[in-house]
Amino acid sequence: PVHSASSSTKCTNGTRATDPEPTAWPIDYYTLVKPTEKWTSYSIKKDWLNAHYVDGPLHLDIGPGLDPYAAFKFQWICNAATNCSSFFVWHGKETDESSDTGQRQGSDCYLFDSVMTSSVFEPSDGTVVVGAYNRICDDSG
Repeated sequence: PVHSASSSTKCTNGTRATDPEPTAWPIDYYTLVKPTEKWTSYSIKKDWLNAHYVDGPLHLDIGPGLDPYAAFKFQWICNAATNCSSFFVWHGKETDESSDTGQRQGSDCYLFDSVMTSSVFEPSDGTVVVGAYNRICDDSG
């Protein structure tokens, strides 16, 4: 879905990131946001990241085969954080002397105090994105 958001929007409307049917790792309180372009690799623009930064990069040792699980875990970190309205998950690499390849790959995440629009993304070289997630407004009244 396309989201319109001011610089300080705390939530948005949209469909849940996971299907409403029961799944192993539901993401019920967030909706996906994507760049309008068909980039295969993208990141968050530095100026927007700095203006809306809450925490990160946070790291979990959850690799590419478990993308839904990584996003599921980061949603709960965002839920627990003060003022978190969105999060961006990608696969990061950090040096690990004990690994066979010298690299450790897991999932990294930034937390933000505003929802993201497609305008906050920029192409990047080699970033493997899991997803960008915006908090869904509680319409229960």
